Amino acid sequence: MRPTNFIKGYLKRRTQSPPTPTDAALKQLVKGCQMAMHSAVLLASENEKMRVESERRKKKKDAKRSHVSKEATLTVAAAQELIQKSEEAAKGPSSAVVTRIC
Repeated sequence: MRPTNFIKGYLKRRTQSPPTPTDAALKQLVKGCQMAMHSAVLLASENEKMRVESERRKKKKDAKRSHVSKEATLTVAAAQELIQKSEEAAKGPSSAVVTRIC
């Protein structure tokens, strides 16, 4: 905005006559630049929102899903084992403890 003000001030000091075609052209150029910058900011914001949403959907899609069969039953021990495995997986491989049920 500073160079624009400088140019406008220069044109004002240079002439005290009514608006010239140069003034109109300068105003039009400034308005066009402002609109372009505003659009760029809006597009960058929208792009970031879309990137975040895409990443969220990708993680959701990649998440492992397990389902309980309608025909089979799930015992308490099996359910606890599944819960323990999912908690260990959430903590990460470095802190996982290997357990076996015989």
